[in-house]
Amino acid sequence: MQGTKEKVVFIVDRSISMEYDNKFNEAVEAIINLINKFNIERAGIIAFDHLVDESLPLKEVTSVDEIKEALKKIFPRGNTNISKAIKFANEHYTSTNFFLISDGRANLALNGSGSEGEEVILKELLHISGEVVEKGNTLSCVSVGEDSFLSFLSDISAATSGSFFVSKEILKFEEFKVKQKVKVVAQPIPEELPAGQPTWAKELNTAHVAVSSGELFKLYKNSKLTIVRNEKNGRSIRVPLLSVEEEVLKSFRERLPKRAENIRRGKNILVDASARKALGAKPGDELVLEFLEL
Repeated sequence: MQGTKEKVVFIVDRSISMEYDNKFNEAVEAIINLINKFNIERAGIIAFDHLVDESLPLKEVTSVDEIKEALKKIFPRGNTNISKAIKFANEHYTSTNFFLISDGRANLALNGSGSEGEEVILKELLHISGEVVEKGNTLSCVSVGEDSFLSFLSDISAATSGSFFVSKEILKFEEFKVKQKVKVVAQPIPEELPAGQPTWAKELNTAHVAVSSGELFKLYKNSKLTIVRNEKNGRSIRVPLLSVEEEVLKSFRERLPKRAENIRRGKNILVDASARKALGAKPGDELVLEFLEL
């Protein structure tokens, strides 16, 4: 951002996946931090799920309190259509800096089809990003939540000459350093966890975890940022880990002892279908688990 009086519109995700893991509160903190960091004087707010609303028309920011009050009226609900939100903003504004604050877990395309992590949704987002540039707008993204789809957000930021931040503290991904890197083989999440259930709707308001060894879990707990990366295509997602030794996975360990042992030895990691789609990976593919610090 080149000045303090430019037009800034925050596009905030209010879909149901923002309800768990304190994500929506993170989004609110991110917006306040952006206003303070860039001395923003003119701002508006667009909120979206599968519908889009202008929650606060563009106006002079006399106090962050009025921004906070507008955000208090927004509540998580519905599915996630990032394409519709960006298209709405782009149709209403020119020469504007957009900030998308989201976990990036889009599950709808413009035509109403799709599911989390699908390639067709990312391609649509990249196409719409081209329209953003044509209108003289830029789109920066702030990723919130430990199960966010980083590549979805970083790719559309790059396509519009925007910036990409990975937390409510407004930290750039480049600020992090890899503390440790481990190669693992992707396998499906067990049915003992919500994301392993057959109906995708059961996942909507539940954190998406990956199951790992106890040692990798310890690294995750001491890491500022833990990501899974597919080195074949460069895609990455942020991921919280759950130790295979947790009580909730007792029946899994008893049912599939060999697979449990591979996880204990740090050879396998269990990730759900939406995460594998976002990574462009299949069961049995090799992934890289990275533990980052500042």
